[in-house]
Amino acid sequence: MMSAEPIIRVGILEHRTMIQAILNGTFELPDKTMIAGKVFAASEHGLIILCDNNNTILMRATEILCRSLHHATFTLTAVTIGINFHWQQQEIQTFEGNLHFVIENDGTITAINEIGLESYLQSVISSEMNAQAPVEFLKAHAITSRSWLTAMLGRRNSSSIKNASAKRGVETEFEIVRWY
Repeated sequence: MMSAEPIIRVGILEHRTMIQAILNGTFELPDKTMIAGKVFAASEHGLIILCDNNNTILMRATEILCRSLHHATFTLTAVTIGINFHWQQQEIQTFEGNLHFVIENDGTITAINEIGLESYLQSVISSEMNAQAPVEFLKAHAITSRSWLTAMLGRRNSSSIKNASAKRGVETEFEIVRWY
């Protein structure tokens, strides 16, 4: 029996008091409410308030999972790409998978993309590589990316990282690893 594909959680936006999203298709909230279209999540008194485009409150909680149905995607604005590189900029980006809002200790909101491992790897490779690159180079990048990701998942499950999980990450001189 094959095991289910690992789910990767990628922080997309952090330390925001409000996040606007467009749900391109149908998403399901934990209470089984179906939602689509423009929504926003705002931080208020330690809770996330999720509202639709008419300012109708859909949910209040410290975490809100918007589960993608039928391969629906979501779009976020002001996504910073190329962080700390000379080409750092903000873009409108569309993502596959689930949209998970989490309230942080400082009262801000983090938007997390929950996506299957293979879909995540596809997006990483296509965003980091030129489609005109030689096929063998693209294959090597895919193997390297998969190897790095599975090593990170393995590290997360190791005892030294588990002790740090309450901090949601580990920082060293050479890397920052955050777990969502």
